[in-house]
Amino acid sequence: MARFTPAASAMKPLLNRFVFHGIQTCRGQLSSTAARVRFTSPRVMTLQALTTAAPERVAPELKAAGLVRVSRTADCEEWAHGSDLRLVLSSAASDQPESPNSVARDFAVLLTRTLALADDCAVRVSALVPQLALYWQAHDASNSSVGESEWLEDVIELVVRRDTIVDEVGAAPQELSEIIANASARFVASDSCRWVLRRALPDAREVPGFVEHARDRFIRLAAL
Repeated sequence: MARFTPAASAMKPLLNRFVFHGIQTCRGQLSSTAARVRFTSPRVMTLQALTTAAPERVAPELKAAGLVRVSRTADCEEWAHGSDLRLVLSSAASDQPESPNSVARDFAVLLTRTLALADDCAVRVSALVPQLALYWQAHDASNSSVGESEWLEDVIELVVRRDTIVDEVGAAPQELSEIIANASARFVASDSCRWVLRRALPDAREVPGFVEHARDRFIRLAAL
């Protein structure tokens, strides 16, 4: 998250309006050192953020902070700060309040922690369990197959490298745990499950048991 500090400093008056999420915000809490997970460090860092205000309401202040809008869709806006940071901004509200996506967003805003950055900046970050639900929802929304989904790499990293994730999901509100359990069940049932896990775990070639250990964790999530 150090790469985010310059943008956070520029956005300091706005930070309390956002809840950030994305695998970069999780890595400081990923406790397992037993299994490495393949991930890349892209030149351009992309952070996701939810806002309780409509994105257009904060647009003038984002512009004043030096960010530039680079794209806009019905669901989100993408803003750039310099050449190495992208901020994907979405509204926490939904026109389908009972949908799994809306439930995941609601809990992502409600269940948060504070992350301190340099330059006396502090940001609100979604807790790990709602983030996991958000990743599954992003995977579903992408309409990508299990073998092609970029979101599954984030799901696998969080599940494999957070030793207590099954207990944490089990202790979460039922609506949230059901989203994760149902998605995990679909993943485990996929013919591509083991192949995707093998691709995501660099040590699986030397220690094939890593794949079954990781798959077992998803099976436990699916049983919740």
